[in-house]
Amino acid sequence: MPDTALALLRDDLARAFDGDAWHGDLLMTLLDGLDAASAASYPVPDAHSVWEIVLHLAAWMEVGAARAAARAALPMDPACDWPTVAIPADASAWASALGRLGAAHRALLQAVEALDEADVWTPLGVRDRAQGTGGTDGDLLPGHAQHAAYHGGQIALLRKALG
Repeated sequence: MPDTALALLRDDLARAFDGDAWHGDLLMTLLDGLDAASAASYPVPDAHSVWEIVLHLAAWMEVGAARAAARAALPMDPACDWPTVAIPADASAWASALGRLGAAHRALLQAVEALDEADVWTPLGVRDRAQGTGGTDGDLLPGHAQHAAYHGGQIALLRKALG
């Protein structure tokens, strides 16, 4: 059982991605075995593709890691929030997207490891809900685990729609 706020944050982040979460299939389990064509497809009208969701999650994890490391409310570039999938959507590009997601997750965990316990509740800038800024790491970092679980649910539904 985690014994500090930082240990709990790290545990939550790890569980949502590829640990032992109670909420259902883990993000990486949901992505396992999905091919590039399926990941790039739109089985649900007006919904994002799995690939777009993967890039979106990676972008937010990268920003979260940078914010925790800089101890500042760094902005999210709107172009990075929902990036366009590169065409052609081939196996190599899909593997690269999955690699980016894994690297972003590891960077986020490393940024949490580098924090001091006192940093967890120190405010980081002014609150801007759209940018996900202005809270403390204790407020914002659990949001990354929640974000992974939320989009994991979307990915599960997209996979079900794919058949």
